[in-house]
Amino acid sequence: EILGKRGKPRQRTHAFAFTGMIRCGECGGMITADEKIKFQQNGNFHHYVYYRCTKRMKQPCHQQPIKLEDLEIQINDVLGKMVITDRFKTWGLKMLRKDNDKEMVGQGKTQKDNHDACNQNKQMIDNLLDMRLRELIDDETFNEKKTKLFAEQKEIKKKMGQLEERVKNWFEIAEKAFIFSKYAQLRFNNGDLQTKKIILQTIGSNLVLKDKIL
Repeated sequence: EILGKRGKPRQRTHAFAFTGMIRCGECGGMITADEKIKFQQNGNFHHYVYYRCTKRMKQPCHQQPIKLEDLEIQINDVLGKMVITDRFKTWGLKMLRKDNDKEMVGQGKTQKDNHDACNQNKQMIDNLLDMRLRELIDDETFNEKKTKLFAEQKEIKKKMGQLEERVKNWFEIAEKAFIFSKYAQLRFNNGDLQTKKIILQTIGSNLVLKDKIL
């Protein structure tokens, strides 16, 4: 009786963790997901999620859908190979600190050279301005040399900033990588859809699904 009544159909939206990330290995189309519910005579029902090619490319595609559970097993296998122990994490960070101390010596010299080059550049700009004020050079020569010196100054400051940023952030990045390796599998198995999506994005790019193998 309810199904027979007229009504405005409401669009159902479902959230899937891995849509928009994977392409079909046969036709190059995007991999999408479908949700299916199978009802039994005793009133029970089973919920399934399948990932499949959209098959919207011009060429024919013969790829079959894969169950979400089977797809997650493959991702889990990759994450399992990345897991590290607390002991290795502690040792690894200790070794990275030692390497960083050595690199800091070389970076210190490089940064000094950059500072010297920047000061020299500023002095040349001051000298150029002084020459123009004393009318020792014309406007065309002044503007040409000024443009060149300011471009050099911009490049020097860019190098200085990149080096400082690297020194500042390297250990934080390394620590995050170690922590990710240690806990990614655990978080994948217990996380929500967004967590699973981020983890897959972290371990892989240009993802391709073919013959039910990611």
